[in-house]
Amino acid sequence: LPIYISAHERNHKELERTNMKKKTIRLRKPALPALKNLNEVDEALKHIGEHEIALSKIKESTKRGILALKNKGFEDSQPHKDAIAKLDKQVKKYVKDHANEFNDNRSIILNYGKISIKETKQVQLGKNKAALIGKLKDHNMDQVLVEDTRISKERLKQYDKDTLESLGIKIKRQDSIHIDTDKMNVIYDVR
Repeated sequence: LPIYISAHERNHKELERTNMKKKTIRLRKPALPALKNLNEVDEALKHIGEHEIALSKIKESTKRGILALKNKGFEDSQPHKDAIAKLDKQVKKYVKDHANEFNDNRSIILNYGKISIKETKQVQLGKNKAALIGKLKDHNMDQVLVEDTRISKERLKQYDKDTLESLGIKIKRQDSIHIDTDKMNVIYDVR
Protein backbone atom coordinates (compact mmCIF):
# COMPACT_ATOMS: atom_id res chain seq x y z
CA LEU A 1 0.00 0.00 0.00
CA PRO A 2 1.33 3.46 -0.86
CA ILE A 3 2.00 5.81 2.04
CA TYR A 4 0.48 9.27 1.62
CA ILE A 5 2.26 12.25 3.19
CA SER A 6 0.55 15.60 3.49
CA ALA A 7 2.16 18.71 1.99
CA HIS A 8 2.77 20.07 5.50
CA GLU A 9 4.66 16.93 6.57
CA ARG A 10 6.67 16.90 3.35
CA ASN A 11 7.72 20.57 3.83
CA HIS A 12 8.63 19.84 7.46
CA LYS A 13 10.85 16.90 6.45
CA GLU A 14 12.57 18.96 3.74
CA LEU A 15 13.23 21.71 6.25
CA GLU A 16 14.75 19.19 8.68
CA ARG A 17 16.95 17.82 5.89
CA THR A 18 18.30 21.26 4.96
CA ASN A 19 18.91 22.22 8.59
CA MET A 20 21.00 19.14 9.25
CA LYS A 21 24.72 19.69 9.22
CA LYS A 22 26.28 18.59 5.98
CA LYS A 23 28.86 15.94 6.57
CA THR A 24 31.66 15.55 4.10
CA ILE A 25 32.33 11.99 3.28
CA ARG A 26 35.67 11.02 1.85
CA LEU A 27 35.39 8.19 -0.55
CA ARG A 28 38.43 6.23 -1.48
CA LYS A 29 39.19 6.12 -5.13
CA PRO A 30 39.10 2.57 -6.30
CA ALA A 31 42.55 1.26 -7.11
CA LEU A 32 43.26 0.90 -10.80
CA PRO A 33 43.57 -2.70 -11.85
CA ALA A 34 47.18 -3.61 -12.49
CA LEU A 35 48.12 -4.36 -16.06
CA LYS A 36 49.33 -7.93 -16.26
CA ASN A 37 51.21 -8.11 -19.56
CA LEU A 38 52.44 -6.09 -22.54
CA ASN A 39 49.25 -6.79 -24.49
CA GLU A 40 47.24 -5.03 -21.78
CA VAL A 41 49.78 -2.17 -21.74
CA ASP A 42 49.45 -1.89 -25.53
CA GLU A 43 45.65 -1.85 -25.22
CA ALA A 44 45.94 0.91 -22.59
CA LEU A 45 48.15 2.90 -24.99
CA LYS A 46 45.48 2.47 -27.65
CA HIS A 47 42.83 3.89 -25.31
CA ILE A 48 45.13 6.78 -24.33
CA GLY A 49 45.62 7.50 -28.03
CA GLU A 50 41.87 7.45 -28.67
CA HIS A 51 41.31 9.93 -25.86
CA GLU A 52 44.17 12.14 -27.11
CA ILE A 53 42.64 12.17 -30.60
CA ALA A 54 39.23 13.08 -29.17
CA LEU A 55 40.81 15.89 -27.14
CA SER A 56 42.71 17.23 -30.14
CA LYS A 57 39.49 17.26 -32.19
CA ILE A 58 37.72 19.19 -29.43
CA LYS A 59 40.62 21.67 -29.14
CA GLU A 60 40.77 22.16 -32.90
CA SER A 61 37.02 22.70 -33.13
CA THR A 62 37.19 25.18 -30.25
CA LYS A 63 40.09 27.05 -31.89
CA ARG A 64 38.17 27.30 -35.17
CA GLY A 65 35.10 28.60 -33.33
CA ILE A 66 37.13 31.15 -31.37
CA LEU A 67 38.95 32.29 -34.51
CA ALA A 68 35.64 32.70 -36.35
CA LEU A 69 34.24 34.74 -33.44
CA LYS A 70 37.37 36.89 -33.29
CA ASN A 71 37.22 37.57 -37.02
CA LYS A 72 33.52 38.42 -36.82
CA GLY A 73 34.16 40.68 -33.84
CA PHE A 74 37.03 42.39 -35.64
CA GLU A 75 34.93 42.96 -38.75
CA ASP A 76 31.95 44.24 -36.75
CA SER A 77 34.06 46.54 -34.57
CA GLN A 78 36.32 48.01 -37.27
CA PRO A 79 33.89 50.74 -38.46
CA HIS A 80 33.47 51.86 -34.83
CA LYS A 81 37.23 51.91 -34.25
CA ASP A 82 37.75 53.91 -37.44
CA ALA A 83 35.08 56.44 -36.44
CA ILE A 84 36.57 56.80 -32.94
CA ALA A 85 40.06 57.35 -34.35
CA LYS A 86 38.80 60.01 -36.79
CA LEU A 87 36.77 61.87 -34.16
CA ASP A 88 39.59 61.60 -31.61
CA LYS A 89 42.00 63.17 -34.10
CA GLN A 90 39.54 66.02 -34.81
CA VAL A 91 38.99 66.72 -31.09
CA LYS A 92 42.73 66.73 -30.34
CA LYS A 93 43.39 69.11 -33.25
CA TYR A 94 40.68 71.47 -32.00
CA VAL A 95 42.04 71.39 -28.44
CA LYS A 96 45.60 72.01 -29.65
CA ASP A 97 44.46 74.98 -31.75
CA HIS A 98 42.29 76.44 -28.96
CA ALA A 99 44.32 75.58 -25.82
CA ASN A 100 44.29 79.24 -24.71
CA GLU A 101 40.49 79.05 -24.26
CA PHE A 102 40.79 76.47 -21.45
CA ASN A 103 40.60 77.54 -17.79
CA ASP A 104 43.52 77.59 -15.35
CA ASN A 105 43.16 73.85 -14.70
CA ARG A 106 43.69 73.29 -18.42
CA SER A 107 40.46 71.33 -18.57
CA ILE A 108 36.88 71.87 -19.67
CA ILE A 109 33.75 69.91 -18.84
CA LEU A 110 31.24 69.55 -21.64
CA ASN A 111 27.86 67.82 -21.77
CA TYR A 112 29.26 64.52 -23.04
CA GLY A 113 32.65 64.42 -21.43
CA LYS A 114 35.69 66.21 -20.14
CA ILE A 115 38.75 67.35 -22.05
CA SER A 116 41.97 68.09 -20.23
CA ILE A 117 45.46 69.00 -21.27
CA LYS A 118 48.15 67.26 -19.26
CA GLU A 119 51.87 67.65 -19.52
CA THR A 120 53.66 64.39 -20.04
CA LYS A 121 57.34 63.59 -20.08
CA GLN A 122 58.99 61.18 -22.45
CA VAL A 123 62.52 60.04 -21.86
CA GLN A 124 64.41 59.29 -25.03
CA LEU A 125 67.62 57.38 -24.62
CA GLY A 126 70.28 57.64 -27.27
CA LYS A 127 71.37 54.74 -29.40
CA ASN A 128 74.56 54.07 -27.41
CA LYS A 129 73.05 52.71 -24.19
CA ALA A 130 76.35 51.22 -22.95
CA ALA A 131 77.99 54.68 -22.99
CA LEU A 132 74.93 56.19 -21.30
CA ILE A 133 75.09 53.57 -18.53
CA GLY A 134 78.75 54.46 -17.97
CA LYS A 135 77.91 58.18 -17.75
CA LEU A 136 75.07 57.50 -15.30
CA LYS A 137 77.43 55.50 -13.07
CA ASP A 138 80.04 58.33 -13.25
CA HIS A 139 77.39 60.76 -12.02
CA ASN A 140 76.35 58.43 -9.14
CA MET A 141 72.93 57.85 -10.71
CA ASP A 142 72.94 54.07 -10.18
CA GLN A 143 69.40 54.22 -8.79
CA VAL A 144 68.03 54.71 -12.32
CA LEU A 145 69.67 51.55 -13.55
CA VAL A 146 67.52 48.45 -13.47
CA GLU A 147 69.22 45.09 -13.69
CA ASP A 148 67.29 41.98 -14.49
CA THR A 149 69.32 39.03 -13.22
CA ARG A 150 68.03 35.54 -13.78
CA ILE A 151 69.53 32.14 -13.19
CA SER A 152 69.34 29.67 -16.03
CA LYS A 153 68.56 26.26 -14.61
CA GLU A 154 69.34 24.66 -17.96
CA ARG A 155 72.87 26.12 -17.97
CA LEU A 156 73.40 25.06 -14.35
CA LYS A 157 72.79 21.44 -15.38
CA GLN A 158 76.07 21.58 -17.33
CA TYR A 159 78.16 22.02 -14.15
CA ASP A 160 79.38 19.14 -12.03
CA LYS A 161 77.61 18.13 -8.83
CA ASP A 162 80.41 19.23 -6.46
CA THR A 163 80.58 22.77 -7.87
CA LEU A 164 76.82 23.19 -7.61
CA GLU A 165 76.65 21.78 -4.08
CA SER A 166 79.43 24.16 -2.95
CA LEU A 167 77.08 26.98 -4.03
CA GLY A 168 74.16 25.47 -2.14
CA ILE A 169 72.45 24.26 -5.30
CA LYS A 170 71.04 20.75 -5.32
CA ILE A 171 70.46 18.62 -8.37
CA LYS A 172 67.54 16.26 -8.02
CA ARG A 173 67.67 13.34 -10.38
CA GLN A 174 64.62 11.29 -11.14
CA ASP A 175 63.26 9.20 -13.95
CA SER A 176 60.40 10.61 -15.92
CA ILE A 177 58.18 8.39 -18.00
CA HIS A 178 56.99 9.70 -21.33
CA ILE A 179 54.14 8.08 -23.20
CA ASP A 180 54.00 8.63 -26.93
CA THR A 181 51.01 7.08 -28.58
CA ASP A 182 51.05 6.21 -32.26
CA LYS A 183 47.86 8.00 -33.28
CA MET A 184 47.97 6.70 -36.86
CA ASN A 185 47.87 3.13 -35.57
CA VAL A 186 45.07 4.06 -33.20
CA ILE A 187 43.09 5.69 -36.01
CA TYR A 188 43.48 2.70 -38.30
CA ASP A 189 43.35 0.19 -35.40
CA VAL A 190 46.52 -1.65 -36.46
CA ARG A 191 47.01 -5.09 -34.92
